[in-house]
Amino acid sequence: MTLTRLLWRGALGLACAITSLSAHAVDFDGTFVGTVSLAELLPHTQDPLHPASYYEGAPVVGSFALHLVDPQPFEPPGSNDAMFTDAGSLSFSYTLRGVNYSFETGPGIPLLLRSPTASDPNQSLSVDTTAGFFQLTGPPGSLFSGLDASTLHVDPTAAYTGQNILSSLQAQMLFVVDMTQINFQTTSPVPEPTTVALFAVGGVGLAWRLRRRAPPDQRVGSRV
Repeated sequence: MTLTRLLWRGALGLACAITSLSAHAVDFDGTFVGTVSLAELLPHTQDPLHPASYYEGAPVVGSFALHLVDPQPFEPPGSNDAMFTDAGSLSFSYTLRGVNYSFETGPGIPLLLRSPTASDPNQSLSVDTTAGFFQLTGPPGSLFSGLDASTLHVDPTAAYTGQNILSSLQAQMLFVVDMTQINFQTTSPVPEPTTVALFAVGGVGLAWRLRRRAPPDQRVGSRV
């Protein structure tokens, strides 16, 4: 079998493998400024480092990284919300009263999309686990369209707020942090798998054309 045929078969196999993967992934990475709206003692807590009043109202500065890959519908969407499973991973950290607190979970986190309602004109996406909660809120169309996870995105012109909840064994407290200012980090777009597959096939096609143009004795993979 000539080298050209081997290249063609390899490229086509790669294309089939890559296109079978999900073509939609989105990262919500950024920094935030906020305040502690609630601090509450964890159950069965004894001798906490500080009382809840020490934390409430204190300023918070932190960062977050929400990586969503191919969320799977958990059940048919309702009129205003939709639940997804196996959505990706989440981490966030912040500094409060000079101490750093962090949370990390995934892969396989649950994701909830909620559209605007009569009582709340904004849309939101949230991740809720037993150890932590994270929510981003923005104006209609700034996070997704039609409760469809494949439309998840960031609108650089929109103003976002959010909330995160963390149970800290270190402080023996549950912290509710209202994120009042959010700045998303912009990253270079990563080619989607289908695009990468087309590059692979196109590269082999170019090599084949160059081989056809070369003299017989200079063709790579030609038989001697």
